[in-house]
Amino acid sequence: MKLIHEKITYAFEFEDESFNVLTIENSKFFRELIQELVDQTQGKEGSFVLSHNYKEIDIKKNVELIINPFILDFNQKRIMEYIYNELRETAYGEEKYLITSNIMSEVEKLIIDLIDSTDYPLSIQNIFDFNLILKSFKVQVMDLEKGLIERLISYMELLTRLNSKRVFVLVNIYDYMKDDEIDALLYDLNVKKIKVLFVQCSNSGKKHNYEKNVLIDEDLCEIY
Repeated sequence: MKLIHEKITYAFEFEDESFNVLTIENSKFFRELIQELVDQTQGKEGSFVLSHNYKEIDIKKNVELIINPFILDFNQKRIMEYIYNELRETAYGEEKYLITSNIMSEVEKLIIDLIDSTDYPLSIQNIFDFNLILKSFKVQVMDLEKGLIERLISYMELLTRLNSKRVFVLVNIYDYMKDDEIDALLYDLNVKKIKVLFVQCSNSGKKHNYEKNVLIDEDLCEIY
C-alpha cells in the first residue's frame, strides 16, 4: 500500500519491518495536511491518494486518523456492526444453527401467546433480527487496557482484525511518550503487522528502530 500527496515528493509505502515518520516543521503546512486528512477520512475530497497494487482505494474506508489517543471508542457503531454481523453469522452457521432456530421458534411462540392473551388488536411480523437480541443484552467490547500504549494498540488491532481499517495515521503521538515507550510501541506494531504513518510537528530527537524518517522543514524542503 502507498500514500501520496501532490505537495510531497516522497511516497509513503506501508511495508513490514518499517514505519514512516513524517515531521513537518512548517506549522501552516502541518495544519493544512491534518485538515485534509480529517476531511478525506470523512469522505470529502483532498490531495491525498491511497493505493494498493497500483489501484486507488477509498481513504474513508481504509484510513483511521487518530489525533486524540485518549478518546478511543471501542464500541462505536461501525465496530459493533462488524462484531454483530460476525456473531450473527456464527449463530446461523452449521454448528449453532439448530440452537438458534429453536430459540427463534420459542421466542415467536411466546410472543404469539402474549398477543393472544390480550384484547388489543395486535399483529406480528415474522422477522427475527438477531442484532436486536445482541443489543438488548448490551453486548460490547470490553476495554480492559489501562495504559495509553496498550489501549492504542488494542484499538488498532481490533479495527485491523475486523477489516475495518487498513492504515492508521497517528498525529503527534510521540509527544505523549518517552523514548523507551516509543520503542515498545513500534516493536508491538511491527509484531502485529499494523500499518501506521506517524505525523509529527517536531522532531523527537532520536531515531528509533523501524523508523523511516521524512522531514519537511520551515522552507518546505524535504529531507530524507
